[in-house]
Amino acid sequence: MTTGIYHAKIIRYWDSAAMRCPKNENVSPIFEEFYIPQRDLIHDALDIGCGAGDYVIYLARNGVKATGVEPSERRRKVAENRIAEAGVQASIIHGYSHEVVFQGDSFDLIVGKGAIHHNTWPYIEKSFSEASRVLRPGGYFFFQCRSTRDTTEPRRRIPDKGFTAIDTAGKKKRIVQHY
Repeated sequence: MTTGIYHAKIIRYWDSAAMRCPKNENVSPIFEEFYIPQRDLIHDALDIGCGAGDYVIYLARNGVKATGVEPSERRRKVAENRIAEAGVQASIIHGYSHEVVFQGDSFDLIVGKGAIHHNTWPYIEKSFSEASRVLRPGGYFFFQCRSTRDTTEPRRRIPDKGFTAIDTAGKKKRIVQHY
């Protein structure tokens, strides 16, 4: 599958899922456990693949200049509406994890929760390179993806670098994921 076709398929999936976004912020307790001791050191944050904006809103409520990057137009609109409803200052822009449009050393925190692994392997490598480039020295990169031990949805393994699989059932049926 070519990268362009793959990205179009992922965007279609997230566009269709945009209307199912819960109204409440869904911030991982693991993230809060990490963030709270560091919060005084974090002034600018980037959420790569921000979806409905949960982390962007959470960070903005905590006084952080928060920006979300999201390829899905519908998810961006949901995030923008939720930011307005929350009454916080934050921005959501169109973009991809492998092509971050910011200058180097721009952020104290980068969040990559459940998004970067929805790329082809070369773009996963580019995504990590981009995160490293825009992260300030001493900054934090909070990355979370599915584990190879995650059995929530059945999947079959695909030959690739690392562990690559495609879900065979469930809400992400036919979506490729790398672990």
